[in-house]
Amino acid sequence: MSHHVHAPSPVPAKRRMLRYTMVLTSAAFVASGIASLATPASAAAVPRAPAAVKTDALPCPSGYVWRDSYDGDALCVTPAERDRVHAQNPNRQPGGGAYGPSTCKPGFVWRDSYDGDTLCVTPAERDRVHAQNPNRQPGGGAYGPSTCKPGYVWREKWVGDTLCVTPAERDRVKGQGRLIDNGPDLIGIPGR
Repeated sequence: MSHHVHAPSPVPAKRRMLRYTMVLTSAAFVASGIASLATPASAAAVPRAPAAVKTDALPCPSGYVWRDSYDGDALCVTPAERDRVHAQNPNRQPGGGAYGPSTCKPGFVWRDSYDGDTLCVTPAERDRVHAQNPNRQPGGGAYGPSTCKPGYVWREKWVGDTLCVTPAERDRVKGQGRLIDNGPDLIGIPGR
């Protein structure tokens, strides 16, 4: 029995050099800053400092302040926007404290319902939230406060969903379709 194995034909040296030259030229063009993508006017309206770089060397432009909604938040916003964000967490210490801008007022603790959850709540509220996820490892673990007990995995119904369930439950949930609210329309998304 005869088999024909397809071997790609060699690319002529001239074409290979042309491809290489195009890649280098494109990289140099982009690196030089000559090429820039068009930015809508709405995106250019709010000046921003580079993400997670919060130093006195890179202050916000005049009339803007750091949002400080979490430790390291260097997004430049108007003072009114910062106040609106801070009002969503009224039990945090004004001006921050030992744990950064998310330090809670005395008598309040971080909710810790997921990694990075620094909403300030009463200890009873945090206990209630933790009780909704009874299969998480008490005291946290290798994956932070949302670490699951052995034999359990994160449900992952959406990005950041760390409810601890059995692997079978996670597979069942992932197979379900879900809806995305797109304003007046609901868009059906098949399960993954």
